[in-house]
Amino acid sequence: MRPSAPRNPPRRPAVPLTPPTGAPGGDWRAWGAPRKPGRWRPGRSANELARAWFTSPAPVLPAEVRTLLESHPATRGAVLEKGFAQYTADLPGGAGENRQFDLLLHGRGPSGALVIGVEARADETFGARLAKKLRATDEAEPDPTVEPRARTLISLLFGIPDADPAADPWSRLRWRLLTGAAGTAYQAAREGASHAVFLVHEFKTPIVDDVTDQESGADLDVFAGLLVPGTARLLPGQMAGPVSIQSPLLPRPVELLVGRAVFNWGG
Repeated sequence: MRPSAPRNPPRRPAVPLTPPTGAPGGDWRAWGAPRKPGRWRPGRSANELARAWFTSPAPVLPAEVRTLLESHPATRGAVLEKGFAQYTADLPGGAGENRQFDLLLHGRGPSGALVIGVEARADETFGARLAKKLRATDEAEPDPTVEPRARTLISLLFGIPDADPAADPWSRLRWRLLTGAAGTAYQAAREGASHAVFLVHEFKTPIVDDVTDQESGADLDVFAGLLVPGTARLLPGQMAGPVSIQSPLLPRPVELLVGRAVFNWGG
């Protein structure tokens, strides 16, 4: 049995952030609560992301995220101007597919406009592996749209148009990592931003299972290593890239980075 989360989390140092346009300060749920009410509880990613960014009546930039951005020349000194929780954005391919970001941020970095797509994680995985999404189960046949959608996203991110999503290494990829990075690059390109950051914001809370946590960390390492060759591991506070994403699916090329910020309840 997993231990229950304590009522009060530890205090978090943070750097002030300009309140996003149109966002009422102090209540993250007014920005957009999670679709499933059961996810809104202490220790889970939706609730912890809200606590991380609202340590005062106005939104603030968590210290671990600021440290991550300052660690890379492409994002050092970045100023974040606005953000949207539970933001639904289009994915490339024209099939009506979309990606719901836990948080989508807009700002300016050393090279101009910057878009950051945030994937929050606590006791969850990064979604199903492609191998599972492509496989029939006892309950249902596979969704016939998964394979062409996966091919589109792999082509966009890795420049391999003929990749087989059912073959290694692509079959090992987690769906939310694939859609998160592709959606961030696509959103940045549509908005004319030169750089995009797919940021995994992790929360080590008392309800996090060690096995799931280690498995998710390994999944992120695999993804980062494929996206940015030479990246053996993506450690907390580390940014990998940028890698140039150039595709007919994008209105303009984008320099994409992937980063990992971690907050540990244990201090």
